[in-house]
Amino acid sequence: AKFVGVDLSKVQIDSGLKYIADLGLKNIELKHISITDIDKEFGKFDYIICHGVISWVPEHVRVKIFDICNENLSENGIAYVSYNTLPGWNMVRTIRDMMLYHSQNFADAREKIAQSRLLLDFIKESVKEQNTPYSQILEKEAELLSKQSDHYLRHDHLEEDNKQYYFNEFIGAANKRGLQYLADSSIASMYVGNMPQGVVEKLQGLNDIVKVEQYMDFITNRRFRTTLLCHKDVKLNRALNNDMIKNFTITFDIIPEKPFKDISLNSGDNLKFFYGGNTDNSLSTSSPALKAVLYVLAENRNNPLSYDKIVKLADKKLAGGHKQNIENELLNNLMNLMIKGYINLSSNVGNLDKVSKEKPNVITMAKYQANKTANNWVTNLRHTIVPINNFDKVAVTYMDGKNTKEQIIKKLLEDIKNNKFSVSKDGNKVEKEEDIKNEIEAFLEDTINRFYDNALLM
Repeated sequence: AKFVGVDLSKVQIDSGLKYIADLGLKNIELKHISITDIDKEFGKFDYIICHGVISWVPEHVRVKIFDICNENLSENGIAYVSYNTLPGWNMVRTIRDMMLYHSQNFADAREKIAQSRLLLDFIKESVKEQNTPYSQILEKEAELLSKQSDHYLRHDHLEEDNKQYYFNEFIGAANKRGLQYLADSSIASMYVGNMPQGVVEKLQGLNDIVKVEQYMDFITNRRFRTTLLCHKDVKLNRALNNDMIKNFTITFDIIPEKPFKDISLNSGDNLKFFYGGNTDNSLSTSSPALKAVLYVLAENRNNPLSYDKIVKLADKKLAGGHKQNIENELLNNLMNLMIKGYINLSSNVGNLDKVSKEKPNVITMAKYQANKTANNWVTNLRHTIVPINNFDKVAVTYMDGKNTKEQIIKKLLEDIKNNKFSVSKDGNKVEKEEDIKNEIEAFLEDTINRFYDNALLM
């Protein structure tokens, strides 16, 4: 695979080039150019990703983005474009307009952000005694924005350009440039069955997917979309069937109400399983086969399992001879769970079976980010951001797949003796050697378990 990235900011490109050089990557090329500099000679790509751009650039650049998604996309390629949407952005736009109005007399970007934060405080203070629908919405939005980073406020609310699209408007613009709607990056957001029953009955009669999803946006007040586009002449088949799932690995963030050792699968008892640990969102079943499947998935929440492996492990829990019942339960439930957004499908076969907690080895990218950057986050194997703390940054240095936990602890204790870092508890520095060792052991165990759960070990 080959990757090419472009950015108008030399600072961002130089930062990326340093990553590439330091990590010894050979298949990534970064170019300090404008989007408008890309032409047909740039080449064809199977995937084009344009995240957080099209809503924040002038009209001629927006048109160019659609052209690139057409002219530089391979025959069966997919373009991903994210953008702000209406009607959800209507209320956000009100606050954006207020922030722009209030900060217009300040030239310095940092001062604009500081003044915008003062405005948000003013809004919250002004409406807290009111009890109107408008004041409640305004207060909620101001509170939400107050918690965002300076970078977010500058990029999302203080940029000169901020274009919001109705979904049908965005797809109309894409159609004019030879593109068509393939899907949303979130299948669950496309599924009408996730809407209230009255809405389902009204919308199921429509056979135009763009119209259906536009009505759904109106009802849900959607404010952001992540749309997948492809060439207009590609024949699409959006029909989903159970056999498709067999080609992917599966993870399911689910927690059983009782440990496996405390239950009997064949008891006939109804057991609850909570989605993401949320007690308000659960699945219950008395089926021995389905319970076995759910316990397998719960025990492998962060380890992608193939369909066949799930069947095999669930059958083992039932002491063998139940594969057909297990397959029936899987096929009856997985599709529904997928379109509701509960399970994650991936082409990644997973590697947790090979990961050692005794000799933890942090993935190269995360190790580099922890050691060589000022970030308080790292990127995992699922391409998501995972927050890290100061202890993590120190421990990562020794988590190389060669050192055992005991050896890592020994090295960390040596660092403390050499005053490279110290340990605090409840705001007070820990002084006693035995107490320091106990704290380090607990910290390291927590780090290893979090890194294991978040796909940061290899």
